[in-house]
Amino acid sequence: MSVPDWQPIDLGPYLDGSIVELPATMLARTDGVKMFAPGKIYWLSGPPESNKSWAAQILTAETVMGGHHVIYIDFETDPLPIVNRLLALGCSEESLSQGLHYFRPETPMKNTDSIIACAVKFKPTVTVIDGVAAAMGTSGFDGNKAGDVYAWWALLGAKLKPLTDGPICAVDHVVKSAESRGVYASGSGQKLALVDCHFGFETKEPVGRGLIGYAIISVLKDKTGWLWRHAGKYSPEHGAPFAKLSIKADHDGEVVRYKIDPTQVSDGVFRPSTLMERVSKTMAQTGGAMSKNAITEVVPGKAVYIRMAIDILTTEGYLQATPKGKFFVYSHLKAFEMEGEPGEQLPLYDAGWRSASQCVPGASGTRGGQSASLRPTLHRGDADALPPPALDADQNNEVRPGLTNEDADIEALDHVITGDDAKEVEDTRQLDERPRDLDIEAVLEAHYDAEEEEVSL
Repeated sequence: MSVPDWQPIDLGPYLDGSIVELPATMLARTDGVKMFAPGKIYWLSGPPESNKSWAAQILTAETVMGGHHVIYIDFETDPLPIVNRLLALGCSEESLSQGLHYFRPETPMKNTDSIIACAVKFKPTVTVIDGVAAAMGTSGFDGNKAGDVYAWWALLGAKLKPLTDGPICAVDHVVKSAESRGVYASGSGQKLALVDCHFGFETKEPVGRGLIGYAIISVLKDKTGWLWRHAGKYSPEHGAPFAKLSIKADHDGEVVRYKIDPTQVSDGVFRPSTLMERVSKTMAQTGGAMSKNAITEVVPGKAVYIRMAIDILTTEGYLQATPKGKFFVYSHLKAFEMEGEPGEQLPLYDAGWRSASQCVPGASGTRGGQSASLRPTLHRGDADALPPPALDADQNNEVRPGLTNEDADIEALDHVITGDDAKEVEDTRQLDERPRDLDIEAVLEAHYDAEEEEVSL
């Protein structure tokens, strides 16, 4: 809403619910929790090679493959490596030529009219500013001075925010010394004051051709309040660990897969496959749109696992979420069936790896009402060129005779999610009540509130 500067704003639309704050709806972890919310400013900071630009490019890839527009303003690289990465992530040439609007400024930022005109014309779902330090330096701004930070942002970011349907992501460096870094990016602390959310990136294994690399993403600031409950323990020095971003590439770098795990999961990801199949069959039979609460009432099983199943099915394109008032209703897109024979547990390392080629247009919580859902399609980044990583010698993926797929789902949790407080977690099929040393209820309840309809995509 635009009003003359220094004039009172009509609060009517905010009070009557016409304008609401939406939670994160883009770039999902493997448990369905999303990272980026529409209309918000995100700072992605970290040392070199910490995967922060990879995260912005994965968000870009999923958005353009969803049929939407991205403005990518690059102050540090060149078009070729960016395009190659996006193709390797699974983008089609058509999606990039139509949806990606790439700028590579090399002169001082005196006039941003062409970028603003592009935003007015295409109403981007995502805007990326990659290389904040270089952007400010090129234009003569000092990142250590608060006044310069605000002046630079007024020329670019502040103009793009009302024109961007989804999030704005600014990629920045951190100071060299990890001890004095804290939760701040390099330069003035006013950078942190400008943003709604700040993600910090820390490399654990580098990304390279023929390698699997990963970084830990921590929440350093979350003005929206949606992310903290999905993150780990907070510390003033390092923030709260939120996700593990893993990236694997073939030996030529032409095929790249990625996954974003919750940091609480170390060796694999729990997927309630049996409940996912139940939900999928129920939605196909009903043929209509249902809320999460309605689905949990008609599908047998524990509500917390059913909500998890709904989120994963939506993320992977089996269900479509459509805004209805302040919440979402879900409808059937395609059938989900468990892989493998009964009693066979699939290797955990296969869970959650994805490609941007799975994204197709679908409804979302962006301010324009559109984003991406997921389904399999084939593009350049989809060659079968990625052999599975070797299993550790002590990893055992066999399932004891007599266990069903659903039993295997629960058994997988024994080395995926553990807690100090032992609790009894019953089988989702309620076949028996075997005691298990798990704190799974506490972990999952942190993701899904059983009493309140969660806005999710």
